[in-house]
Amino acid sequence: MIRAILLTAFTAASLASGDHQHEHPAPPKDFTRLAKLLGHWEANVEGGKKVQVWFKLISGGTTLLQTEKFDDEPEMITVYHPDGKDLVLTHYCSANNQPRMKAVKSDEKSIFFDFVSVTNLASPDASHMRSAVITFIDDDHYREEWTWREKGKSQAVTMDFERKK
Repeated sequence: MIRAILLTAFTAASLASGDHQHEHPAPPKDFTRLAKLLGHWEANVEGGKKVQVWFKLISGGTTLLQTEKFDDEPEMITVYHPDGKDLVLTHYCSANNQPRMKAVKSDEKSIFFDFVSVTNLASPDASHMRSAVITFIDDDHYREEWTWREKGKSQAVTMDFERKK
């Protein structure tokens, strides 16, 4: 009972003092650039297949959710968000692991992400994503380049996306 009274008093004091309003640092400029990709995109991939991508802001605009669907494959997501002054991503892969990457550099056209860690990796040689580059071409086109590593060997996959109206 005393605990409930103290919790109620603390909550009331916090609301009265304005502590419920969180102050957030400004997002990294590269997060703002990525947020311009909001909407639906499509790319052709090897074998005549297509990949559909949707970007949407979530969590009060603090996180960018990318949903990706290849023909005949499970849906995957990539979550981009600021971590202090850094921009990071976690890729929730259909390979059942979750590589985390950090933007290590950017220029006027591209953002370069590099491997930080991975969760749920079956073994050190198991397949997983190691890096990504997002290149902004114009308002209706962008490129994704992902590097996949398996048994110590890397393979790059490039997809050129066009905005769907």
